[in-house]
Amino acid sequence: MDSPNIPAWASSSVWYQIYPLGFFDCSPQNDHTEPQEDKLSALAAWYDYLEELGVGVILFNPLFESDSHGYDTTDYFDVDRRLGTVAAFRKMIFDVAHFWLADVGVDGWRLDVAHEIEPAFWREFAATCTAARPDVFLVGELIHGDYRRWVAKGVLHSATNYQLSHALWHSVVDRNYFELVHSMQRCQ
Repeated sequence: MDSPNIPAWASSSVWYQIYPLGFFDCSPQNDHTEPQEDKLSALAAWYDYLEELGVGVILFNPLFESDSHGYDTTDYFDVDRRLGTVAAFRKMIFDVAHFWLADVGVDGWRLDVAHEIEPAFWREFAATCTAARPDVFLVGELIHGDYRRWVAKGVLHSATNYQLSHALWHSVVDRNYFELVHSMQRCQ
């Protein structure tokens, strides 16, 4: 499968994922009544260290308001109060994407459960993101289906490949090579 046009910075960078609620030692529960805390600005103290490690991209998620672990989002238009604040999120998701890319300066988006949303939406989302930042990088979480529907020119640049990781695990642990062959042939 030919790769979509991946920005040079994305393919040559070392990526580092930060789970912000753990990184900043946040309370495990959010009752939505505590005042918002500005912990996100403390990340700046780590920039030199991350640069020494050779990190070029920080994948920072989850970030939105939630009740507990961060993946139970309760408000996509606000940052989790245990982490920090955003004055306002735009009314629509495209405005949110444009804001983070153009105004804040993030480099891209990791899009959870992207396979649950039709590629036509992501195509429009990608166009909005590219207009905000021409070298944007979009990674979709894909659990099943034909990944080529979502990872294509003008849609998403890359995706998680849980089917392949599952198949690799079972080929090593159980010597089940059928899943591995099937997973590899599916992407041709």
